[in-house]
Amino acid sequence: MLTLLVALATAAPTAMDHQGRLLDVQGTPVNGTEVITFSLFDSASNPTPEWTEDYTLVLADGYYSVALGSTLGNPITDANLDHDELWLGLSSVSLGTLPRTAIGAVPYARNGGGSNTTVAKTTNYTVTPSDASGNAAFSNDGAAGLITFTLPPASEGRKVTVLRAADHSVRIASASGDTIEGSTLVELNTRYGGTTLFAINDALWVQANGDAVSTDIAALQAGVTFTNCAQAGHTGPSAAACSVEYGSAPAILDNLAVSAGIQSWTAPVTGIYRIEAWGAAGGGRSFGPQLCSGGLGGYASGDIALSGGQTIKILVGQEGGHVDDSTTRNQGDGQGLNGAGGGGTFVTTTSNSPLVIAGGGGGRFPSHITCSDLTIHGGQTNWTTQGGGPQQDGDSGGGGGGLSSNGAGTPGELNNNDPGDAFTAGGEGGLPNLTQPYTYYTSAQFSVGGFGGGGGVRYWSSSSGGGGYHGGKGWNTITSGSSFSGGSNYVSGSNQTTQAGQRVGHGEVRITLQ
Repeated sequence: MLTLLVALATAAPTAMDHQGRLLDVQGTPVNGTEVITFSLFDSASNPTPEWTEDYTLVLADGYYSVALGSTLGNPITDANLDHDELWLGLSSVSLGTLPRTAIGAVPYARNGGGSNTTVAKTTNYTVTPSDASGNAAFSNDGAAGLITFTLPPASEGRKVTVLRAADHSVRIASASGDTIEGSTLVELNTRYGGTTLFAINDALWVQANGDAVSTDIAALQAGVTFTNCAQAGHTGPSAAACSVEYGSAPAILDNLAVSAGIQSWTAPVTGIYRIEAWGAAGGGRSFGPQLCSGGLGGYASGDIALSGGQTIKILVGQEGGHVDDSTTRNQGDGQGLNGAGGGGTFVTTTSNSPLVIAGGGGGRFPSHITCSDLTIHGGQTNWTTQGGGPQQDGDSGGGGGGLSSNGAGTPGELNNNDPGDAFTAGGEGGLPNLTQPYTYYTSAQFSVGGFGGGGGVRYWSSSSGGGGYHGGKGWNTITSGSSFSGGSNYVSGSNQTTQAGQRVGHGEVRITLQ
Protein backbone atom coordinates (compact mmCIF):
# COMPACT_ATOMS: atom_id res chain seq x y z
CA MET A 1 0.00 0.00 0.00
CA LEU A 2 1.21 3.50 -0.79
CA THR A 3 0.53 6.95 0.53
CA LEU A 4 0.15 9.76 -2.02
CA LEU A 5 1.13 13.31 -1.18
CA VAL A 6 -0.25 15.54 -3.91
CA ALA A 7 0.03 19.16 -4.98
CA LEU A 8 -1.50 20.82 -8.04
CA ALA A 9 -0.62 24.20 -9.47
CA THR A 10 -2.13 26.50 -12.07
CA ALA A 11 -0.77 25.82 -15.57
CA ALA A 12 -1.34 26.79 -19.18
CA PRO A 13 -4.72 25.89 -20.71
CA THR A 14 -5.31 22.20 -21.54
CA ALA A 15 -2.67 21.06 -19.01
CA MET A 16 -2.16 21.00 -15.23
CA ASP A 17 1.24 20.79 -13.55
CA HIS A 18 1.09 18.13 -10.86
CA GLN A 19 3.73 17.23 -8.29
CA GLY A 20 3.50 14.31 -5.89
CA ARG A 21 5.42 11.93 -3.70
CA LEU A 22 4.85 8.20 -3.26
CA LEU A 23 5.63 6.58 0.09
CA ASP A 24 5.18 2.99 1.19
CA VAL A 25 3.30 1.99 4.35
CA GLN A 26 6.47 2.41 6.42
CA GLY A 27 6.90 5.95 5.08
CA THR A 28 9.85 5.01 2.83
CA PRO A 29 10.00 6.85 -0.52
CA VAL A 30 9.43 4.74 -3.64
CA ASN A 31 12.24 4.86 -6.21
CA GLY A 32 12.62 3.69 -9.81
CA THR A 33 10.63 3.83 -13.03
CA GLU A 34 6.86 3.35 -12.95
CA VAL A 35 4.16 3.54 -15.63
CA ILE A 36 1.33 5.30 -13.77
CA THR A 37 -2.21 5.92 -14.98
CA PHE A 38 -3.59 9.33 -13.95
CA SER A 39 -7.36 9.79 -14.08
CA LEU A 40 -9.82 12.58 -13.24
CA PHE A 41 -13.24 11.56 -11.83
CA ASP A 42 -16.37 13.58 -11.07
CA SER A 43 -16.91 11.73 -7.76
CA ALA A 44 -15.11 9.57 -5.24
CA SER A 45 -16.85 6.40 -6.50
CA ASN A 46 -17.70 6.82 -10.20
CA PRO A 47 -15.68 4.12 -12.06
CA THR A 48 -15.72 6.07 -15.35
CA PRO A 49 -13.03 8.79 -15.57
CA GLU A 50 -13.57 12.18 -17.17
CA TRP A 51 -10.00 12.06 -18.44
CA THR A 52 -7.15 9.53 -18.24
CA GLU A 53 -3.55 9.15 -19.46
CA ASP A 54 -0.52 6.89 -18.85
CA TYR A 55 2.84 8.48 -17.97
CA THR A 56 6.23 6.83 -17.47
CA LEU A 57 7.71 8.46 -14.37
CA VAL A 58 11.15 8.25 -12.80
CA LEU A 59 10.62 8.44 -9.04
CA ALA A 60 13.53 10.10 -7.20
CA ASP A 61 13.18 9.78 -3.42
CA GLY A 62 9.49 9.27 -4.10
CA TYR A 63 9.08 12.63 -5.88
CA TYR A 64 7.81 13.13 -9.41
CA SER A 65 6.34 15.89 -11.53
CA VAL A 66 4.02 15.62 -14.50
CA ALA A 67 2.10 17.97 -16.78
CA LEU A 68 -1.35 16.33 -16.94
CA GLY A 69 -3.07 16.88 -20.27
CA SER A 70 0.13 17.86 -22.10
CA THR A 71 0.12 14.83 -24.44
CA LEU A 72 -0.77 15.82 -27.98
CA GLY A 73 -4.36 14.85 -28.74
CA ASN A 74 -5.39 14.26 -25.12
CA PRO A 75 -5.78 17.66 -23.40
CA ILE A 76 -7.76 18.34 -20.24
CA THR A 77 -10.74 20.37 -21.44
CA ASP A 78 -13.11 22.71 -19.64
CA ALA A 79 -15.80 20.03 -20.00
CA ASN A 80 -13.59 17.62 -18.02
CA LEU A 81 -13.37 20.16 -15.21
CA ASP A 82 -16.96 21.45 -15.20
CA HIS A 83 -18.17 19.42 -12.20
CA ASP A 84 -19.10 20.16 -8.60
CA GLU A 85 -16.44 17.65 -7.52
CA LEU A 86 -13.17 16.55 -9.08
CA TRP A 87 -11.03 13.65 -7.87
CA LEU A 88 -7.54 12.54 -8.96
CA GLY A 89 -6.83 8.82 -9.11
CA LEU A 90 -3.51 7.00 -9.67
CA SER A 91 -2.86 3.35 -10.47
CA SER A 92 -0.16 1.09 -11.91
CA VAL A 93 0.49 -2.61 -12.40
CA SER A 94 3.07 -2.80 -9.61
CA LEU A 95 1.60 -0.25 -7.19
CA GLY A 96 -2.07 -1.09 -7.54
CA THR A 97 -4.85 1.51 -7.24
CA LEU A 98 -4.27 4.37 -4.83
CA PRO A 99 -7.05 6.16 -2.94
CA ARG A 100 -8.50 9.08 -4.87
CA THR A 101 -7.61 12.62 -3.80
CA ALA A 102 -10.14 15.46 -3.92
CA ILE A 103 -9.08 18.52 -5.96
CA GLY A 104 -10.29 21.94 -4.90
CA ALA A 105 -11.45 24.69 -7.24
CA VAL A 106 -8.36 26.90 -7.19
CA PRO A 107 -5.73 24.37 -8.26
CA TYR A 108 -7.44 23.60 -11.55
CA ALA A 109 -8.59 27.12 -12.38
CA ARG A 110 -7.63 28.37 -15.83
CA ASN A 111 -5.34 31.34 -16.36
CA GLY A 112 -7.36 32.97 -19.11
CA GLY A 113 -5.18 31.69 -21.92
CA GLY A 114 -2.00 33.38 -20.70
CA SER A 115 1.42 31.76 -21.00
CA ASN A 116 5.01 32.22 -19.90
CA THR A 117 7.12 34.93 -21.52
CA THR A 118 9.67 33.20 -23.74
CA VAL A 119 13.26 34.47 -23.73
CA ALA A 120 15.42 33.23 -26.64
CA LYS A 121 19.13 32.56 -26.06
CA THR A 122 21.83 31.94 -28.65
CA THR A 123 24.64 31.21 -26.19
CA ASN A 124 24.95 29.28 -22.93
CA TYR A 125 22.91 30.89 -20.17
CA THR A 126 22.80 30.60 -16.37
CA VAL A 127 19.24 30.99 -15.10
CA THR A 128 19.07 33.36 -12.13
CA PRO A 129 16.96 32.72 -9.00
CA SER A 130 14.58 35.51 -10.07
CA ASP A 131 14.23 33.78 -13.48
CA ALA A 132 13.00 30.66 -11.68
CA SER A 133 9.69 32.12 -10.55
CA GLY A 134 7.93 30.23 -13.34
CA ASN A 135 6.96 33.37 -15.28
CA ALA A 136 9.63 33.01 -17.96
CA ALA A 137 10.54 30.24 -20.38
CA PHE A 138 13.93 29.97 -22.08
CA SER A 139 14.59 28.64 -25.56
CA ASN A 140 17.45 28.09 -28.01
CA ASP A 141 15.60 29.89 -30.80
CA GLY A 142 18.13 31.04 -33.41
CA ALA A 143 21.00 29.06 -31.87
CA ALA A 144 23.67 27.76 -34.24
CA GLY A 145 24.51 24.77 -32.03
CA LEU A 146 24.13 23.19 -28.64
CA ILE A 147 22.97 25.56 -25.87
CA THR A 148 23.34 24.76 -22.18
CA PHE A 149 20.98 26.30 -19.62
CA THR A 150 22.38 26.05 -16.08
CA LEU A 151 19.75 26.06 -13.34
CA PRO A 152 20.05 28.23 -10.22
CA PRO A 153 20.55 26.45 -6.87
CA ALA A 154 17.55 24.27 -6.08
CA SER A 155 15.11 25.76 -3.59
CA GLU A 156 11.59 24.55 -2.95
CA GLY A 157 9.10 26.42 -5.14
CA ARG A 158 11.49 27.34 -7.96
CA LYS A 159 10.35 26.42 -11.45
CA VAL A 160 12.15 26.70 -14.80
CA THR A 161 10.77 25.99 -18.29
CA VAL A 162 13.19 25.32 -21.16
CA LEU A 163 12.00 25.05 -24.77
CA ARG A 164 13.72 23.59 -27.83
CA ALA A 165 12.74 26.02 -30.58
CA ALA A 166 15.74 25.57 -32.91
CA ASP A 167 16.73 22.24 -34.50
CA HIS A 168 19.54 21.64 -32.04
CA SER A 169 19.83 19.84 -28.73
CA VAL A 170 19.38 21.71 -25.46
CA ARG A 171 21.24 20.74 -22.31
CA ILE A 172 20.03 21.57 -18.83
CA ALA A 173 22.78 21.46 -16.21
CA SER A 174 22.14 21.68 -12.49
CA ALA A 175 23.95 24.00 -10.11
CA SER A 176 26.90 22.50 -8.27
CA GLY A 177 25.76 19.80 -5.86
CA ASP A 178 22.19 19.61 -7.19
CA THR A 179 20.74 16.72 -9.17
CA ILE A 180 17.98 16.37 -11.76
CA GLU A 181 16.21 13.08 -11.08
CA GLY A 182 19.50 11.43 -10.11
CA SER A 183 21.67 12.95 -12.83
CA THR A 184 23.53 16.22 -13.20
CA LEU A 185 22.75 16.82 -16.87
CA VAL A 186 19.64 16.56 -19.02
CA GLU A 187 19.76 16.79 -22.81
CA LEU A 188 16.41 17.13 -24.56
CA ASN A 189 15.52 14.82 -27.39
CA THR A 190 14.98 16.71 -30.64
CA ARG A 191 11.52 15.17 -31.04
CA TYR A 192 10.30 17.08 -27.98
CA GLY A 193 9.68 20.79 -27.64
CA GLY A 194 10.74 21.42 -24.06
CA THR A 195 10.40 20.61 -20.41
CA THR A 196 9.53 22.17 -17.06
CA LEU A 197 11.63 21.46 -13.97
CA PHE A 198 10.53 21.92 -10.37
CA ALA A 199 12.85 22.25 -7.35
CA ILE A 200 11.58 19.83 -4.71
CA ASN A 201 14.05 20.78 -1.98
CA ASP A 202 17.49 22.38 -1.65
CA ALA A 203 19.24 19.69 -3.72
CA LEU A 204 16.79 18.04 -6.14
CA TRP A 205 15.01 19.06 -9.34
CA VAL A 206 12.39 16.89 -11.03
CA GLN A 207 11.26 17.09 -14.62
CA ALA A 208 7.64 17.27 -15.79
CA ASN A 209 6.69 14.24 -17.86
CA GLY A 210 4.81 14.33 -21.13
CA ASP A 211 6.64 17.17 -22.83
CA ALA A 212 10.29 16.06 -22.77
CA VAL A 213 12.55 13.26 -21.63
CA SER A 214 16.23 13.11 -20.85
CA THR A 215 18.54 11.53 -23.39
CA ASP A 216 20.39 10.13 -20.40
CA ILE A 217 17.47 7.68 -20.22
CA ALA A 218 16.77 7.47 -23.94
CA ALA A 219 20.44 6.82 -24.68
CA LEU A 220 20.56 4.06 -22.07
CA GLN A 221 17.53 2.41 -23.61
CA ALA A 222 19.29 2.52 -26.99
CA GLY A 223 22.54 1.28 -25.41
CA VAL A 224 25.81 3.05 -24.54
CA THR A 225 29.26 1.73 -25.44
CA PHE A 226 32.42 1.88 -23.32
CA THR A 227 35.75 1.61 -25.15
CA ASN A 228 39.49 1.71 -24.49
CA CYS A 229 39.34 5.49 -25.17
CA ALA A 230 41.91 5.15 -28.00
CA GLN A 231 44.57 3.78 -25.60
CA ALA A 232 46.80 0.85 -26.57
CA GLY A 233 49.44 -1.13 -24.72
CA HIS A 234 49.76 -2.57 -21.22
CA THR A 235 48.26 0.38 -19.29
CA GLY A 236 44.73 1.78 -19.46
CA PRO A 237 43.35 5.15 -20.61
CA SER A 238 43.45 8.44 -18.74
CA ALA A 239 40.45 10.45 -17.58
CA ALA A 240 41.31 13.10 -20.17
CA ALA A 241 41.32 10.54 -23.00
CA CYS A 242 37.91 9.21 -21.93
CA SER A 243 36.53 12.76 -21.69
CA VAL A 244 37.38 13.16 -25.36
CA GLU A 245 36.07 9.71 -26.28
CA TYR A 246 32.69 10.24 -24.59
CA GLY A 247 32.34 13.95 -25.31
CA SER A 248 29.16 13.37 -27.31
CA ALA A 249 27.76 10.77 -24.88
CA PRO A 250 26.55 12.56 -21.71
CA ALA A 251 24.82 9.38 -20.52
CA ILE A 252 28.34 8.01 -20.00
CA LEU A 253 30.47 11.07 -19.33
CA ASP A 254 28.23 12.72 -16.73
CA ASN A 255 28.32 9.58 -14.61
CA LEU A 256 31.95 8.57 -15.15
CA ALA A 257 35.22 8.62 -13.22
CA VAL A 258 38.51 7.11 -14.45
CA SER A 259 41.38 6.01 -12.23
CA ALA A 260 44.47 4.06 -13.40
CA GLY A 261 42.65 3.08 -16.59
CA ILE A 262 39.60 1.61 -14.83
CA GLN A 263 36.32 3.39 -15.60
CA SER A 264 33.76 3.75 -12.80
CA TRP A 265 30.24 4.46 -14.04
CA THR A 266 27.16 5.26 -11.93
CA ALA A 267 23.75 4.04 -13.11
CA PRO A 268 21.43 7.10 -13.21
CA VAL A 269 18.19 5.15 -12.66
CA THR A 270 17.09 1.86 -11.12
CA GLY A 271 16.42 -0.90 -13.64
CA ILE A 272 17.55 -4.07 -15.37
CA TYR A 273 20.62 -3.43 -17.51
CA ARG A 274 21.92 -5.81 -20.17
CA ILE A 275 25.71 -5.79 -19.84
CA GLU A 276 27.66 -7.13 -22.81
CA ALA A 277 31.45 -7.50 -22.79
CA TRP A 278 33.99 -8.42 -25.45
CA GLY A 279 37.56 -9.35 -24.55
CA ALA A 280 40.49 -8.09 -26.63
CA ALA A 281 42.29 -10.17 -29.23
CA GLY A 282 45.76 -11.52 -28.60
CA GLY A 283 48.73 -10.24 -30.56
CA GLY A 284 49.87 -11.79 -33.82
CA ARG A 285 53.27 -11.97 -35.54
CA SER A 286 54.40 -11.32 -39.07
CA PHE A 287 57.06 -13.23 -40.97
CA GLY A 288 57.81 -11.80 -44.36
CA PRO A 289 54.54 -10.95 -46.12
CA GLN A 290 52.49 -13.28 -43.93
CA LEU A 291 50.65 -12.11 -40.81
CA CYS A 292 49.56 -14.71 -38.30
CA SER A 293 46.73 -13.22 -36.24
CA GLY A 294 46.32 -13.77 -32.52
CA GLY A 295 43.43 -15.44 -30.73
CA LEU A 296 40.09 -13.65 -30.77
CA GLY A 297 38.50 -12.18 -27.63
CA GLY A 298 35.52 -13.84 -25.96
CA TYR A 299 31.95 -12.53 -25.54
CA ALA A 300 29.78 -12.62 -22.42
CA SER A 301 26.48 -10.96 -21.50
CA GLY A 302 23.87 -11.01 -18.75
CA ASP A 303 20.92 -8.95 -17.48
CA ILE A 304 21.91 -7.28 -14.20
CA ALA A 305 19.73 -5.33 -11.74
CA LEU A 306 21.30 -1.99 -10.81
CA SER A 307 19.95 0.65 -8.44
CA GLY A 308 19.95 4.33 -9.31
CA GLY A 309 23.18 5.76 -7.92
CA GLN A 310 24.96 2.38 -7.91
CA THR A 311 28.51 2.48 -9.29
CA ILE A 312 30.16 -0.31 -11.27
CA LYS A 313 33.78 -0.69 -12.41
CA ILE A 314 34.67 -1.28 -16.06
CA LEU A 315 38.05 -2.33 -17.48
CA VAL A 316 38.00 -2.54 -21.28
CA GLY A 317 40.63 -5.02 -22.50
CA GLN A 318 43.28 -3.84 -24.95
CA GLU A 319 44.74 -5.86 -27.79
CA GLY A 320 47.98 -7.74 -27.22
CA GLY A 321 51.03 -6.39 -29.05
CA HIS A 322 51.92 -7.62 -32.55
CA VAL A 323 55.50 -8.44 -33.48
CA ASP A 324 57.39 -7.99 -36.73
CA ASP A 325 59.40 -11.20 -36.67
CA SER A 326 62.08 -9.83 -39.00
CA THR A 327 63.52 -7.81 -36.07
CA THR A 328 63.86 -10.78 -33.73
CA ARG A 329 64.10 -14.01 -35.69
CA ASN A 330 67.36 -15.98 -35.44
CA GLN A 331 68.75 -13.52 -32.87
CA GLY A 332 70.59 -15.19 -29.98
CA ASP A 333 69.16 -18.62 -29.20
CA GLY A 334 65.58 -17.64 -29.80
CA GLN A 335 63.23 -18.19 -32.69
CA GLY A 336 61.71 -14.73 -32.45
CA LEU A 337 59.15 -13.06 -30.25
CA ASN A 338 55.48 -13.87 -30.66
CA GLY A 339 52.21 -12.01 -30.12
CA ALA A 340 51.38 -11.02 -26.56
CA GLY A 341 48.19 -11.94 -24.67
CA GLY A 342 45.04 -9.88 -25.14
CA GLY A 343 43.45 -8.13 -22.18
CA GLY A 344 40.26 -9.44 -20.63
CA THR A 345 37.29 -7.09 -20.23
CA PHE A 346 35.92 -6.84 -16.68
CA VAL A 347 32.68 -5.41 -15.24
CA THR A 348 32.44 -5.64 -11.46
CA THR A 349 30.90 -3.99 -8.43
CA THR A 350 32.94 -1.44 -6.51
CA SER A 351 33.92 -4.27 -4.15
CA ASN A 352 35.30 -6.24 -7.14
CA SER A 353 32.52 -8.84 -7.23
CA PRO A 354 32.30 -9.96 -10.87
CA LEU A 355 29.22 -9.14 -12.94
CA VAL A 356 30.34 -9.90 -16.52
CA ILE A 357 33.87 -10.81 -17.71
CA ALA A 358 35.01 -11.62 -21.26
CA GLY A 359 38.35 -13.40 -21.72
CA GLY A 360 41.14 -12.01 -23.88
CA GLY A 361 42.65 -14.03 -26.73
CA GLY A 362 46.02 -15.76 -26.36
CA GLY A 363 49.07 -14.49 -28.20
CA ARG A 364 50.05 -16.17 -31.45
CA PHE A 365 52.30 -19.21 -31.15
CA PRO A 366 54.03 -19.63 -34.52
CA SER A 367 54.76 -22.71 -36.58
CA HIS A 368 57.73 -20.63 -37.76
CA ILE A 369 56.94 -20.55 -41.47
CA THR A 370 53.16 -20.81 -41.75
CA CYS A 371 50.13 -19.83 -39.70
CA SER A 372 48.84 -23.40 -39.52
CA ASP A 373 48.90 -23.58 -35.72
CA LEU A 374 45.74 -23.22 -33.68
CA THR A 375 44.13 -19.80 -33.22
CA ILE A 376 43.88 -19.36 -29.46
CA HIS A 377 40.50 -17.92 -28.55
CA GLY A 378 39.45 -16.08 -25.41
CA GLY A 379 36.20 -16.91 -23.70
CA GLN A 380 37.20 -20.56 -23.30
CA THR A 381 35.60 -22.71 -20.61
CA ASN A 382 38.57 -24.86 -19.57
CA TRP A 383 38.53 -22.99 -16.26
CA THR A 384 35.31 -22.23 -14.37
CA THR A 385 36.98 -20.78 -11.26
CA GLN A 386 38.99 -17.60 -10.77
CA GLY A 387 42.76 -17.83 -11.08
CA GLY A 388 45.94 -16.51 -12.64
CA GLY A 389 47.17 -18.04 -15.86
CA PRO A 390 49.84 -20.76 -15.31
CA GLN A 391 52.80 -21.65 -17.53
CA GLN A 392 53.92 -24.81 -19.26
CA ASP A 393 57.47 -24.24 -17.99
CA GLY A 394 60.04 -21.51 -17.37
CA ASP A 395 60.58 -21.01 -21.11
CA SER A 396 56.91 -20.15 -21.69
CA GLY A 397 55.35 -16.75 -22.17
CA GLY A 398 53.71 -15.02 -19.23
CA GLY A 399 50.36 -16.26 -17.97
CA GLY A 400 47.32 -14.00 -18.20
CA GLY A 401 45.96 -12.17 -15.15
CA GLY A 402 42.72 -13.37 -13.56
CA LEU A 403 40.09 -11.52 -11.54
CA SER A 404 42.12 -11.51 -8.32
CA SER A 405 45.25 -13.57 -9.12
CA ASN A 406 48.25 -12.52 -11.20
CA GLY A 407 49.47 -14.76 -13.99
CA ALA A 408 52.55 -16.96 -13.58
CA GLY A 409 55.96 -15.67 -14.66
CA THR A 410 59.20 -14.16 -13.49
CA PRO A 411 59.28 -10.49 -14.45
CA GLY A 412 62.71 -8.93 -14.71
CA GLU A 413 64.71 -12.18 -14.85
CA LEU A 414 67.23 -12.75 -17.64
CA ASN A 415 64.86 -14.31 -20.12
CA ASN A 416 61.80 -12.45 -18.85
CA ASN A 417 58.36 -14.01 -19.00
CA ASP A 418 56.37 -11.14 -17.51
CA PRO A 419 52.79 -12.16 -16.59
CA GLY A 420 49.63 -10.09 -16.67
CA ASP A 421 48.36 -8.51 -13.46
CA ALA A 422 45.03 -9.41 -11.89
CA PHE A 423 42.09 -7.02 -12.25
CA THR A 424 42.24 -6.34 -8.51
CA ALA A 425 45.97 -5.53 -8.86
CA GLY A 426 45.37 -2.95 -11.61
CA GLY A 427 45.10 -5.18 -14.68
CA GLU A 428 48.37 -4.12 -16.37
CA GLY A 429 49.67 -6.31 -19.18
CA GLY A 430 53.09 -7.98 -19.11
CA LEU A 431 56.21 -6.46 -20.68
CA PRO A 432 58.54 -7.96 -23.32
CA ASN A 433 62.16 -8.88 -22.62
CA LEU A 434 64.25 -5.70 -22.29
CA THR A 435 67.25 -7.10 -20.37
CA GLN A 436 70.80 -8.02 -21.41
CA PRO A 437 71.92 -9.84 -23.42
CA TYR A 438 68.68 -9.61 -25.42
CA THR A 439 68.70 -5.90 -26.16
CA TYR A 440 67.67 -6.53 -29.76
CA TYR A 441 64.23 -7.33 -28.44
CA THR A 442 63.71 -3.71 -27.43
CA SER A 443 62.71 -3.14 -31.07
CA ALA A 444 59.67 -5.24 -30.24
CA GLN A 445 58.40 -2.59 -27.85
CA PHE A 446 54.82 -3.09 -28.96
CA SER A 447 54.79 -6.74 -27.92
CA VAL A 448 53.39 -5.92 -24.48
CA GLY A 449 50.42 -7.76 -23.05
CA GLY A 450 47.17 -5.87 -23.43
CA PHE A 451 45.69 -3.92 -20.51
CA GLY A 452 43.32 -6.31 -18.79
CA GLY A 453 45.96 -8.85 -17.72
CA GLY A 454 47.42 -9.96 -21.06
CA GLY A 455 50.70 -11.88 -20.57
CA GLY A 456 53.96 -10.48 -21.98
CA VAL A 457 56.10 -12.44 -24.44
CA ARG A 458 59.39 -14.20 -23.68
CA TYR A 459 62.50 -14.27 -25.80
CA TRP A 460 61.83 -17.87 -26.88
CA SER A 461 59.19 -18.99 -29.39
CA SER A 462 56.40 -19.18 -26.85
CA SER A 463 52.82 -18.00 -26.51
CA SER A 464 51.37 -15.74 -23.79
CA GLY A 465 48.04 -16.07 -22.01
CA GLY A 466 45.08 -13.72 -22.30
CA GLY A 467 43.45 -12.04 -19.29
CA GLY A 468 40.06 -13.14 -17.96
CA TYR A 469 38.10 -14.50 -15.00
CA HIS A 470 40.84 -17.13 -15.08
CA GLY A 471 43.92 -16.04 -17.00
CA GLY A 472 45.14 -18.01 -20.01
CA LYS A 473 48.19 -20.29 -19.91
CA GLY A 474 51.64 -19.45 -21.31
CA TRP A 475 53.05 -22.14 -23.63
CA ASN A 476 56.45 -23.18 -24.92
CA THR A 477 55.46 -25.85 -27.45
CA ILE A 478 52.71 -26.22 -30.03
CA THR A 479 50.24 -28.70 -28.59
CA SER A 480 46.49 -29.17 -28.64
CA GLY A 481 46.50 -27.97 -25.04
CA SER A 482 47.41 -24.49 -26.20
CA SER A 483 43.68 -23.77 -26.37
CA PHE A 484 44.15 -22.93 -22.68
CA SER A 485 45.93 -19.73 -23.77
CA GLY A 486 42.72 -17.70 -23.98
CA GLY A 487 41.27 -16.17 -20.81
CA SER A 488 37.91 -17.44 -19.55
CA ASN A 489 34.48 -15.77 -19.34
CA TYR A 490 32.19 -15.17 -16.37
CA VAL A 491 28.50 -14.15 -16.36
CA SER A 492 26.03 -13.35 -13.58
CA GLY A 493 22.39 -12.25 -13.69
CA SER A 494 19.72 -13.63 -16.01
CA ASN A 495 19.67 -14.34 -19.78
CA GLN A 496 23.31 -15.39 -19.67
CA THR A 497 25.33 -15.84 -22.87
CA THR A 498 28.99 -16.81 -23.22
CA GLN A 499 30.98 -17.46 -26.42
CA ALA A 500 34.62 -17.99 -27.35
CA GLY A 501 36.55 -16.40 -30.20
CA GLN A 502 34.38 -13.40 -31.19
CA ARG A 503 36.40 -10.19 -31.03
CA VAL A 504 39.08 -8.70 -33.29
CA GLY A 505 41.11 -5.77 -31.91
CA HIS A 506 40.41 -4.08 -28.58
CA GLY A 507 37.58 -5.07 -26.25
CA GLU A 508 34.32 -3.26 -25.57
CA VAL A 509 31.43 -3.01 -23.07
CA ARG A 510 27.85 -2.19 -24.04
CA ILE A 511 25.17 -1.39 -21.43
CA THR A 512 21.46 -1.21 -22.33
CA LEU A 513 18.58 -0.31 -20.02
CA GLN A 514 15.85 -2.90 -20.56
